[in-house]
Amino acid sequence: MRSIIVLLTLAILLLMNVSPIISAQSTNIIILIDENVEIEGPVTIEYTCNLIACIGLELKVINNGIYTNKSDSHRVSWSGSVNGSFSWRVYAEDGLGEGDITSKIIIDDNGTIEMSDLTDNIVFNAQNYGNYYYHASPCQMDSCNNLDNIIEGMKFTGALDSNNDKDAIKLLGSEGDIILIKNIIFTHDINIELWSVLPESKTIITDFLNYIHEDYYLEYPEGELWLKLIPKNEIGYSPYQFELIYYDSNNESPDNMELNNPWNHGASLLFGNSYRGQIAASDIEGDSILINAGAKMEIIPICQFSNHVNIEIYFHENDNNILEYATNIKICPDKIYTSKDTQSIEFRIKSNLTIAWEIGIYSNKNGDGGDLGDAPDYIWENGKIDDNWVIINDDDTEYNGHLGINDDIDIYGLMVKHENGSHIYFNESIGDISIHIVILDQKTGIIVNYTNGTEIIAPKGIHAIRIEKNNGESGEVNYQFKSPEFVEYRPENIKLEDLSSMFTNFYIFVGIMFLTPMMIVLWWNRNDIKGKYEINSIEQHELKRLEKLRKRISNGVDQEVIISSLHQLGDSPWKSVIQECGNPLIRHMTEQIEVCIWKIEDSKSNILVGIKPFKNVWKMAAIRIFASEGPPIEINGVTPQMIFQEDEIFLDTLEIGKSVFIKISFIDEPKNIDFQISGVVNNVPLAATSSRAISFD
Repeated sequence: MRSIIVLLTLAILLLMNVSPIISAQSTNIIILIDENVEIEGPVTIEYTCNLIACIGLELKVINNGIYTNKSDSHRVSWSGSVNGSFSWRVYAEDGLGEGDITSKIIIDDNGTIEMSDLTDNIVFNAQNYGNYYYHASPCQMDSCNNLDNIIEGMKFTGALDSNNDKDAIKLLGSEGDIILIKNIIFTHDINIELWSVLPESKTIITDFLNYIHEDYYLEYPEGELWLKLIPKNEIGYSPYQFELIYYDSNNESPDNMELNNPWNHGASLLFGNSYRGQIAASDIEGDSILINAGAKMEIIPICQFSNHVNIEIYFHENDNNILEYATNIKICPDKIYTSKDTQSIEFRIKSNLTIAWEIGIYSNKNGDGGDLGDAPDYIWENGKIDDNWVIINDDDTEYNGHLGINDDIDIYGLMVKHENGSHIYFNESIGDISIHIVILDQKTGIIVNYTNGTEIIAPKGIHAIRIEKNNGESGEVNYQFKSPEFVEYRPENIKLEDLSSMFTNFYIFVGIMFLTPMMIVLWWNRNDIKGKYEINSIEQHELKRLEKLRKRISNGVDQEVIISSLHQLGDSPWKSVIQECGNPLIRHMTEQIEVCIWKIEDSKSNILVGIKPFKNVWKMAAIRIFASEGPPIEINGVTPQMIFQEDEIFLDTLEIGKSVFIKISFIDEPKNIDFQISGVVNNVPLAATSSRAISFD
């Protein structure tokens, strides 16, 4: 009896010690994954442990109320056909996470499922594939960049029922189209074959095994294209899934045509977007895209290619000029620096393989005035303003810009909307710059007036704003300005009355009073008038001498002859020189100085400049010949020899009443010219400039 009591006591103690352990073990198992869906079709659920072992790894599946448990420390899986409610849970020991296991899920996601067993054999011109129809991808170029959940083709889910089952499916498309097969998932190892099928023959294109884990592009062959799936080993029920997309080769471009190389599809594409396309191996011309850009930009290209390519890059400039930037390169450069006249960039792509490409261009730097790249440094031709120029109006906008080391001028358009014109002025600007409002004749396009940022009246139409570095500034300048103030100009409409009849007697009296002294002076100088012939004879002799000097300057090739002729001109009467040389292109006269510029006969790139101070000596004098619009002027030489730099010539000291003549030659014929002369007069800096640009034609 005592022994029985001892045994019962030991049993009770043992149970007390074991029950906490069992309870602890049961509480160490957690639910990692819990899913519940309503679906139809073949399904595979598989989880593989990424560690040496995953203790407690278990898969519980409920398919139409039927429970199935799969447990293993390395891999758990379930495959079957589902039609209705389907749920599964994954259990594991506490401490394991979803990152410790890898999943393989084959389940229909609003795609296409194998409704009935696919044919085992390939049949040309089969008629029983209506349920597996899908459209060509709409995602050409940038058409799908901003769209989510786009269905490009078909996501197909099927199953091999047994070791002897084979599935063959015809792929849609036409000869020359591009086919993409991707995201292939299968439960057990299978072979995938692609076949080209004609009425009289079938040819295997490739065994797909080498490409099964990557996107695979191929060109649709002549006839039909079939995909066939074959069991590799002994398998049971084996679901599989893949995506099929085909791209219509005749609907690639923005104008719904085949994309050509070089570009001939109209306007350039938007900057800042990415564009994609495909090239068939048989397409020897390849593809091209033309993307909008700007002048003097630092561009970052982002390029992706599925296989080897050959790339060419060209700049499309003003006046339809095309400038080669890079050829025969295999990848896009890290950066592209556009020319001063670039409007767009063309990428030309070729390959001897079937490939997909994607290209976009971007920039980390903002352009002038919020536009792309550098603002032009010249005013547009009459009536030909385009997107190269930012047009500023009265919308109270802030504009930012940049003038680089070799970039001294930016030109903007200025829109005046008031019928009677506007009073225009700038309130403020930031940066070491000068802002000029340039008034243009709306019919001819010539400059009729301009001001250095002060108020001016501008008629209705498009005028110009010229932003220029301040004198002496040679580095980089960042600037900012606001839209100018526009105040409508209101002319005073005063009715005038003709009262001239009231002053008839007064006009007669004043006329007699002023004419009487003139008659007296003529009488006193009657002898001088008689001697006019002799004076005219002297003047005619002087003019003949000046004519010879002018011809020597125009035609002389000997430098000493030209220098001597220029010195003799300086010793001649100023008025006689002007009379002989004819009306100058530019004649500018102030109280201090007069400057005349002539175009030398039979020359497209030479001018004669005459300078005569009146009242004071000009020290440290210099003259600048420049173009306020159009390409910059480059000086080739000065006679007599003087120091010059870029468009500025240093004259040294100009004496009172002494005329100075210099001959200037340019590298290229300028379209128009302005001048600015500066110096120190009575210890005060002084400058004079032409009031408007003069055409050199």
